Amino acid sequence: GQSQTPPQQQQQQQQQALTLPSRKSEDVFRTLANTANANPQPSLPPSRTHSRTEVISVWARVGELCRLAGDECSFRAIAAALTCRPVARLDKVWRRVDRLALNAVEAWVYPATNNSTSLPVGVNEPRVTAWGGDVRARAKEAMGRVQCNGGAGGGSGARIEVEQFMSLSLAAEPRRKGLYEPHFWTRPSSGQAPHASLLPLLFPEPLPTMCLIDRAQILRGRVDSDASDAQLRRAMDPHRNPNQRSLPADQDSPSLSNFNYGGTIIPVYNGELLLVVQVGGGSDSAPNSRPPSSRMSSRPPSSVADSFNEKAPLGRSPSIRVKPGSSQGVERKSSMARRNSLPSISHRQNFVIAEPSSEPPLRVVVQAGTLNTLVGILVHGLQNVSVSVADDNGEMSLREGMTRELIVDRVEFGKVWWNVFRSFVNPLGFFELLRKLYITSQPIGSSPPVGEYIHVMTARTQVLDTVREWLTIGGGAQDILDDAQLFNALQSFLDSPSDHVVYEAKNFADPNVQQSNARLIEARQSLRVSFNSQTKRPLATRHPPIPRGAMNGSGSSARIHTLSLREPPDMDRFDAEEFVDNLDGMACAVFSNVTEEDLYVTADLLEVQSSDRTAWFSLRETSTVEEGVEIQNIYTHIQDVDHSPLISEMTQDSLYRTLPPGIRSCIRAYGIIRKWIISKIVAPRLGLRTRQARMELLLRVIEVARLRNSTPNPMATRLIDQACVRSFVEAVTISAILSVESRLHVRAWQNVALSRGVPCDSLAALLSRPRTQFSTTQEHLTPDMGWVIERLLEVIADPDTVESQAEESQNLVNFNKRRHLCNLIEKAPALPSQQRRYQPDELNRRGFERLNNVEKEVLHIQFDHRGIKDEATREASQVPMGTPSGRKLARPFQRIVIAQLEKSRRDKNLRTRLQKEKLHEQSRLEKRDDLLNRAMRPRKPSAHKQHRNKKSMSALFHFMRPISSAFGADIPSSPGIKKTAAELDFAPSGKPTLVLSLVDARIAQFINNERPFTFQLDTEDGGHYLLQAMNKRDMMKWIETISRVATMAAKRRLTYLGPKPKLADHIHSHIVPSRDPKAVFGVELEFLLQREAGSESVEPGSIPFVIEQCLSEVEVRGLSEVGIYRIAGAVSEINALKDAFNRGESPITSGTDIHAVCDLVKSWFRVLPEPVFPPSSYHDVIQAMQLDNLENRLTKIRSVVQALPQGNFDLLRRVAEHLDRVTDYEEHNHMTAEALAIVFSPNLLRSPQNDFSVILANMGHTHKLVKALITHLHVIFDETDAEAEVHSEEDEYDSPIPEEDEEDDETELHNVPETLEPEPASEPDYSNQYTLA
Repeated sequence: GQSQTPPQQQQQQQQQALTLPSRKSEDVFRTLANTANANPQPSLPPSRTHSRTEVISVWARVGELCRLAGDECSFRAIAAALTCRPVARLDKVWRRVDRLALNAVEAWVYPATNNSTSLPVGVNEPRVTAWGGDVRARAKEAMGRVQCNGGAGGGSGARIEVEQFMSLSLAAEPRRKGLYEPHFWTRPSSGQAPHASLLPLLFPEPLPTMCLIDRAQILRGRVDSDASDAQLRRAMDPHRNPNQRSLPADQDSPSLSNFNYGGTIIPVYNGELLLVVQVGGGSDSAPNSRPPSSRMSSRPPSSVADSFNEKAPLGRSPSIRVKPGSSQGVERKSSMARRNSLPSISHRQNFVIAEPSSEPPLRVVVQAGTLNTLVGILVHGLQNVSVSVADDNGEMSLREGMTRELIVDRVEFGKVWWNVFRSFVNPLGFFELLRKLYITSQPIGSSPPVGEYIHVMTARTQVLDTVREWLTIGGGAQDILDDAQLFNALQSFLDSPSDHVVYEAKNFADPNVQQSNARLIEARQSLRVSFNSQTKRPLATRHPPIPRGAMNGSGSSARIHTLSLREPPDMDRFDAEEFVDNLDGMACAVFSNVTEEDLYVTADLLEVQSSDRTAWFSLRETSTVEEGVEIQNIYTHIQDVDHSPLISEMTQDSLYRTLPPGIRSCIRAYGIIRKWIISKIVAPRLGLRTRQARMELLLRVIEVARLRNSTPNPMATRLIDQACVRSFVEAVTISAILSVESRLHVRAWQNVALSRGVPCDSLAALLSRPRTQFSTTQEHLTPDMGWVIERLLEVIADPDTVESQAEESQNLVNFNKRRHLCNLIEKAPALPSQQRRYQPDELNRRGFERLNNVEKEVLHIQFDHRGIKDEATREASQVPMGTPSGRKLARPFQRIVIAQLEKSRRDKNLRTRLQKEKLHEQSRLEKRDDLLNRAMRPRKPSAHKQHRNKKSMSALFHFMRPISSAFGADIPSSPGIKKTAAELDFAPSGKPTLVLSLVDARIAQFINNERPFTFQLDTEDGGHYLLQAMNKRDMMKWIETISRVATMAAKRRLTYLGPKPKLADHIHSHIVPSRDPKAVFGVELEFLLQREAGSESVEPGSIPFVIEQCLSEVEVRGLSEVGIYRIAGAVSEINALKDAFNRGESPITSGTDIHAVCDLVKSWFRVLPEPVFPPSSYHDVIQAMQLDNLENRLTKIRSVVQALPQGNFDLLRRVAEHLDRVTDYEEHNHMTAEALAIVFSPNLLRSPQNDFSVILANMGHTHKLVKALITHLHVIFDETDAEAEVHSEEDEYDSPIPEEDEEDDETELHNVPETLEPEPASEPDYSNQYTLA
């Protein structure tokens, strides 16, 4: 009822501006269309990424409202949560956050102005809640003192919480960059050509397409530059002269031929760096001198300096000779030699002096270099490298000062570096290189001069500026958030005083030195501010989509009207130009969601895929009948092939599923439009004339698309022979025309060919006499995403490294390949024009709506090939056709079909050959290992080889049965067929007496002088086991399989959100036993069992009815429930169930909440008057858990458990068996044995008298006890099987295990597993040995 003041009105307006975030589903077609239609269709539920986006947007809105209202405590809590590392690193989630919410969060982190003294926005006054300050730190300190007094150490709860959420964050959004870095430095096999990975990607080419390499030469093992190479590289490479042609490679230097693109190669630094001077490379830029005052001004681009005399560019490739002594950087010396060769300190006026020259510098680009050299170029630039240039007569000038300094465009080099460096060095390694440059920059001598100090300060400032540039524009913030080790390393570098120490002498107090030192301190402080803000809300993660499209806002009203349509185009009313514009509008809309980062991530995935020699081969069987042959292209191939195991071993999805969402949207849009065009071609009851008209329209669409994307070429006589950048419209139209369904209409295509007067055996023949000679507009079309991917693959196929010409030098990073990859990604959306094009957002929106309507139209269409063929036959019979010459016409596109069949045969043969090579390589490695094993193992007398008796089992584990009793010989083996988990979950042939957990286990080959083929398995609980296989191949297969499963299970377990130990759960109040005749809660166990048994005696194995019913209910429908026994049920429902049980009822039904049932079990044990482990057993079992040796520990636990009263033993055994079954479904319920132990240990084992210090000291031991009861269930609870022991001692091996030199290879290949017999360990540290058969 009070009137609002103007500030209150302004605050209300700000609150109203923070609207709820709008959803932007990954399925952009459906979402955008539903927002525009009056009656939207029900959309699919949003993905988890978009759900997280909405959660962040809502909490940001709540936090901003709290800030405006003065609620400082809530605001700071929300801000801390949204800017913590696990949330801040979710790049894909933050991209979709509502714009207002994102601006609010950025205002919390970044100051409003660039002034260093300004601060981010604060809480409005008056403040209605106070901020707690250091209350959390003081509470943590007090808790630490309590833990120290209690005798048990504990870690930081906050640290554990952050680490746990980091694992969840990485599972929700894995790292997207740097996948290829582990494979970068691996050299290909000597017999493999550099471009061999492209062999399975040589699809039939219906029409000439502009390529980077001559793909036809790949099959011959020789790759030459295509004629279109120069044109495409000119469009991509900003350093090339537009009139320049590709020149042949230098035959004299084969190791450098990959880099010779018309310039002269200059090796410097003893061959550790290769530079190329471009033709016409007289630079108009300033040399990269580096004034200490500003980093950016010290690295000018090529267009900022005018201080040099302009001279005509060189008319031919210059003869360049590196002048000895012109630069200290050309001939690199060792550290000691360099110091000894320096002049005296008093005569050194400057640390680095370039030779004075009146000539303008030469601009060069870095083609290759060692990692350290490339980092040095990034930080300090190319310093003082001068060359002598010959004149037109080939004479070298002898006059002083007639040299030309070489400069590197730092802007261009940095742009390429920040985009591609993760492919050959991980971010942590890159930071360590920068840190090394920083720390090693120290003044030389006992009394360094002023110039030396200034140089050191400048060099250190440049390193700090490079790190800050990495954080702000180089994606370093995301690198740091993804890697906790890198985060800690950089934070330690900023906080450690020892890393910033500079030797101080007399000249250190000089004003110039102090001024340089002040700039260094300022750079360090600026880096610290950038680090703190960028790791809370990285600004560099917001990448705008690549601008592209079919028009720049201009054009005729008819074209704009065509692009503004919501409905799919009508093929019977549209002409070719309108149809092209309509399709390109949809392609442009989809392509607008692709960012440059999406293309870099795609290139990284493709590079990893290409590093596997067999990964690009599809395992799908192709048809050998011409009618059913599907013409392959890059779209279909990506959806057919599985991703390489090098990408991920966790899933078996196709490569398509691993691509970024923007790229997948383009591929999906291609499939939708292709299916729609096919449906228009093969529509039933269409009539032959109408069908031919549609086919003719599609041919004209291809002609228009090629006209608009072609550049004039006087060498090409026909348009169809001229290579051009393939557009999306051309690609999807050609694929639809060449489809199996379209080719079934033989007569229609033959009539179209006759009307054009050309054959129809290929698409090029059909278009050899074009009907369209010109286009009304010259606007270029959206490039085809498949074309971009193919060009990426061509660049990726180049070698990653190049051998250095220097002796004993490491390989050089092929930086030229990375530059071409960067230029292709940057320039591809603009090709073939020289400028990027924009399409208005409204036209993009209409394109999405039109694409959504197309998808609705073809959603339920299924092509019936038999029906289509019958329809084509019926139409052909109604209209007879005679050929002019009387000869039989060829089937449509027969040449392309034959080419596809040839490709399929070639791929099959090549895949078989590569697989044989892999097996041969594996066999060679096995033989090498065998030779090493024989050399390490002494020979034994031959008399003992064939008379090896079976050894008795260990006295401790005499009750164990073979571990492989589940692996019977009657199980058929089919390695080529993948089985599901349900199929592999076969019934064992006998009950196992020992179950080993492979999670986080370690396995390695074990050299045993007594028995061959043994390997060692170390489990996470401290167990050590020796196992034996029948032969070398089986042993290596066991090691590989167990290692893979252990690693996968450990990674998967990191994503589980488990319970945390709570001290309050272990503190129990005194419980008075209940004597209610019907109560089941709070009743002594012995009394309850006797009451349920009635007048009869309690049978062994009996447990209370309430526990049996609850456990059975959980086993029926709760084993797959996520968080079972961790998530609490409703308190009201739990109390109602307890009251019903205490009244003698059975209230549990199929509709009862399963979490409430679990809480009933925990509550029953908690109110049990005496725990399952009586107080008399408490200290015995704690002493058992303190034993280090696993064998002794399990023996002691077994003795304590076996000594329990019968009722306690039976109940504990039933609970342990139940929890063991729960862990069998760990993949579904995310409850590990450790998590279940944390939940149940407070109720199964209690401290006598509730002693706080004893509880605190032994809380960890109680968790380990319950975990041991679950993981070693059969060892602890099973009775000794005397009969099995007698048989095991009397039985002999049917045949002794032969030595390696007595084995037969054929027998090894067909050996069937039968038994796994325990053996006593030859080493005292191991629990057991097993023979793997």
